[in-house]
Amino acid sequence: MPGMPPGQPGWYGPPPSTSNTGRTVAIVLGVAAAAVFGIAVVSILAITFLGTSATSKFSSVGTSINSGNGGINSDPADGFCDEDRWVQDPDC
Repeated sequence: MPGMPPGQPGWYGPPPSTSNTGRTVAIVLGVAAAAVFGIAVVSILAITFLGTSATSKFSSVGTSINSGNGGINSDPADGFCDEDRWVQDPDC
């Protein structure tokens, strides 16, 4: 009852706190966790995409190097030095 001094019958103490600090902290932490999760997912997808692109690019470069492109780097290491191809032959 309003106006009653403490310790008298009917007095139940101060009114409960109306602070929303706990709720605000929980919301901020939830938003931060969601942002970190979103950044992680986007990063993983980007790395996967770049890895796939790099694999196909390296594959095409390797194929062009090995497929009769004027003889550059197409002589295997076979233990025989071909004097006519001493620049390309790793055995010379």
